[in-house]
Amino acid sequence: MTSNPNIPDTDNDGIPDLMEQLYGLDPNLADSDDDNIDDIDELDPNNGRGFFPAGVDDEFFQRCAEAATCSYVAPAQVTETDPRRRDTDGDGLRDDTELQTSWTVTVTGQGSYSVMSSPFSSDADSDGLNDQQERTAMLDPNDADTDGDSQFARQALRHDDRVAIPHVDQPTEFGQLHDRGQCRCGPLPAQGRRLCQH
Repeated sequence: MTSNPNIPDTDNDGIPDLMEQLYGLDPNLADSDDDNIDDIDELDPNNGRGFFPAGVDDEFFQRCAEAATCSYVAPAQVTETDPRRRDTDGDGLRDDTELQTSWTVTVTGQGSYSVMSSPFSSDADSDGLNDQQERTAMLDPNDADTDGDSQFARQALRHDDRVAIPHVDQPTEFGQLHDRGQCRCGPLPAQGRRLCQH
């Protein structure tokens, strides 16, 4: 990716072009991964989550100190999501969605509550459903047993095809499942369409 050699920060996003090049960002776009979070608000210059090659932070700060036109002031708080990936954890939900949008989980006889998923873990509760699948089924992504019946969400959904569950081979009560590569999915009865997560 090229930048304007006459401007130290081509996209005027607060991250010098030198830093964007070293970290693999686009020096022409303030939001390299198009997730509605500007790079400067995502990038942890100290590489705390290990998204970038070891030592890239030291190299940047050393080279920036030697350059006449390089300056960088890190924001007080950053999301620490990967500014090169719209979906840091690869669960099918964009980073901005996971950081800013909640959904309501309703458990019969127990009421409703609001939940959010993490952009750093595709399956925080280790129930075999990623965050997108939990959101589609209106389950709690932080609790493997949302309704407290000692049956994990993945088991409970084996016979409910509102959400595509990888590697489930049995037909559901709604009909035969359809093979979509590595995932099996069935029709969504209320809307007459199929959901499938590869």
